[in-house]
Amino acid sequence: LALGLNWAKDQNLSASASLNYYDSGDARGTQLTLSLRRRLGADHELELVLAPWRHEDRLLNMTGYRTTFLSARYTVRF
Repeated sequence: LALGLNWAKDQNLSASASLNYYDSGDARGTQLTLSLRRRLGADHELELVLAPWRHEDRLLNMTGYRTTFLSARYTVRF
């Protein structure tokens, strides 16, 4: 199952979300990714990303993981 959503207030503010759920019998997991992008003037931009992911090994229960990715990116054009 995969779902996605994009939203933009205007050209200076946008957000997106995506969800991926998988279940193959031996493994299952979810991958959620959220992002927020804000333009700060003509040449500056800030983007924040949060992505908590989970994977479960249902066969042996040995290779599962839970992790969260957090990113902040600041861009200056010149």
